[in-house]
Order: sequence, then structure tokens, then C-alpha cells
Amino acid sequence: MSTPPPSLTVTARRTADGVRLELAGELDHETAGVLLTAAREHLAAAGDGPGPPLELGLAGLTDCDSTGLAALLRIRRLVDAAGGRMRLEDRPALLDRMLYLTGTAAYLTGTAEHRTGTAEHRTGTADYLGPADGGRDGAAGDGAPVDRTS
Repeated sequence: MSTPPPSLTVTARRTADGVRLELAGELDHETAGVLLTAAREHLAAAGDGPGPPLELGLAGLTDCDSTGLAALLRIRRLVDAAGGRMRLEDRPALLDRMLYLTGTAAYLTGTAEHRTGTAEHRTGTADYLGPADGGRDGAAGDGAPVDRTS
């Protein structure tokens, strides 16, 4: 039986100050190793000095499971250890949703909105939770309790 090709492609290209890895497809338990290998190669090529920035272009990402998220977290730790920076560019909504729900958005994106927990961020999280978890039928509300007994 032949093995199907990975459902993720990673294309590396040089930027003005580092490398951009463009992802297309599914980042999951079967493909996370492809991304980890590409990131490790980038870091190894940087040598002993501070690592150049690593951008992950995610516009082509169609799915991400918990193993994919773990790979992103692992890459962030590797980049930090090398003294570099990592940027997640063109994140699809499915990934943002996962980052917010898992509490990893601030760590992986480093945006002030996520670090400060602004009202906009908290309201946006309610959009993802839905009615069973306190959201109002999936719509952002004013934070008031909703009577679900009627």
C-alpha cells in the first residue's frame, strides 16, 4: 500500500531580513514534522548568532489540529532559544479561533491586544464559544448573563 503525499506543503523563501515559510494545506499530526523540519533547517542555517526572523505565511492553511498547534509552540521555543523572532502572518480565522480558545494567542502572536486582554479580545472570544459556553448564539454580546431556561 502506498503512502499518500503529505497534505501540507512548506515553501521557503528569503525575505529582506530572514526567511518566510509559506504553508499550504493541513497542519496536523501527519504533517507537523514537515514544518518542524523546515523551521529547524532555517535555524541551523542561521549559525551561532542571533537567529534571523522567521515568518510563517499561513494564508494557505486549511486546517490545524492540536499537533499542529504543538508544532507552532515548539517552533516558537526554538526560535526564542536561538535569539530570533517568529511572526505568524496572514492567519486564517480557524487558526485565530484555536489560538484564542487555547490561550496561546499572546505567546504565538505577541500582539498588544492579546497581552492586555482588551474588551475587544474578550468579546471576540465569546464569538467563538457559542451559546453553551456563555456566548449569545455565537454573537458577541455585552457580557450580561443570558437566561436559557425559557
